[in-house]
Amino acid sequence: MAKRIKKEESVVDRMSEIFDITKTLNDKFGGNVAFTLDNGDAPTEIKHYISTGSTLLDIAISNRADGGLPCGRVVEISGTESSGKSLLAIHAVVDTQKKGGYAIYFDTENATSVEFMERLGVDTSKLIYVQPKTIEDLFEMAESILQTIRASERDCPVLIVWDSLAATPSAEEASADYDHREISSGARAISRGLKKIVNYLGQMSVCFIIINQVRQNINTFGYAAEKYTTPGGMAPKFYSSVRITISKGSKIENKISDSELEWIGVKANVIVKKNKIAPPYRKAEFDIYFRHGIDDISSWIPILEKTGVVSITSKDGTASKSGRYYTINLPDGPITITRGEYLGTVANNESIYNYLKQVVVEKLLVTYKQEDNLADIDSESIVISEVDSEKDFDLSD
Repeated sequence: MAKRIKKEESVVDRMSEIFDITKTLNDKFGGNVAFTLDNGDAPTEIKHYISTGSTLLDIAISNRADGGLPCGRVVEISGTESSGKSLLAIHAVVDTQKKGGYAIYFDTENATSVEFMERLGVDTSKLIYVQPKTIEDLFEMAESILQTIRASERDCPVLIVWDSLAATPSAEEASADYDHREISSGARAISRGLKKIVNYLGQMSVCFIIINQVRQNINTFGYAAEKYTTPGGMAPKFYSSVRITISKGSKIENKISDSELEWIGVKANVIVKKNKIAPPYRKAEFDIYFRHGIDDISSWIPILEKTGVVSITSKDGTASKSGRYYTINLPDGPITITRGEYLGTVANNESIYNYLKQVVVEKLLVTYKQEDNLADIDSESIVISEVDSEKDFDLSD
C-alpha cells in the first residue's frame, strides 16, 4: 500500500515538474512555445481538414472519414501539365469557403479562369486573388495576410494556394536579363520564405498548398534515381508534410455520333509520395471531367464492388459482368438501376449517399490497434524490391 501511494505521489510530482518547465519556457521566450500534447493546443495538432473533392484522396492523405488536406501544414501538389493540379486546389477552395474559412489564391501563372472557378462552386467575391511578382513578394504578402487573419481570432480553416512555384521568379531573376544564368536564387528564396512562415502556419491553422510542375531529371544517367523531379530545390520537399503527385490516365470520351468522339475528361492517378500525418504511398484514382471537375461518387464503385454492396447485373438483378445495371444492396433491400442512373440516384438521395460513403470509408481506413506488434507480421509474406520510378510514379501521358 505504501509503495502504491509513493508511486502516485511520484506521478503527481512529475506532472507538476512538467507544468513548471512549460510555464518557465513560455514566460522566458514569449509564450506559446512549449506545450503538452494531451489537450490539443499545440500548433502541431491539426484542428481542421480541407477536402480535395475526392473521398478516396482525402482518406489517402489523412486516414480520416472527415479528413483531407491538413491545416497547419505545407502540402505540395505536383504533376504533368493538365493533370488536375489546379483543379484539386480549386476544390479545396470550395470546401474552405463552405466551412466559413478564408481562401487566398496566389496566381503567378496568370492562368486562372474565373468562370471555371464559379462553375465548381467558388464564391469569387470572397476569394482573395493575388498576383505577386516575385517569390520574396509572395512570402511577404503571405506573412502580412496571416498576421491580419490572426488579429481576427476566428477559429476557421485558412487556405493559401501558390499556383505555381515553378512560374514564380526570384527578385534576382525578375530583374536580370534574359541571358542571365543564375539557377539557384529561386531555391534560396523559397528556403528562406518557408523557414520563416512555417511556424505561422501551425499557429494559425493554415493549409499552404504549393502547386509545382515536374521536370525530367537529367542527372539520373540511366540509373535507378527517379526519372522526374520538381523545381524549387529541396526546401519544398522537406517542409511539406504531404506531397501529392498526380498524373493523367485514360481518356474519357463521349460518343457524339457513329464517327465522332468528344474528349470530355481523364482518369486521374494520384499517389501520396510523402505523408507525415498518415501512412504514405497510398493511391487514389478518380475521373476528372473538364466541365464539372472531380466525379467523386463514381470513384467509389470499385470499392463497393469489392465489398459486395454494388454488383454489375442484368435488369432482373442477375449477376453479369457485361450487364448494363447496378444492383445496390442497401440495408432496406436491394435496388437495381442502370449505370447511367447511378450518379444521379446516389447524389440526390442523402440516405443512399451516406450509406455508400460510410462503406467506402470503413473499407479504406487504416486502423491502429493497441495489440498490433511488428512481430505479428508474417516475414514470409514480405517482398523487398527496388523502387522503379517509371513504374511506381508514372507521369507519362
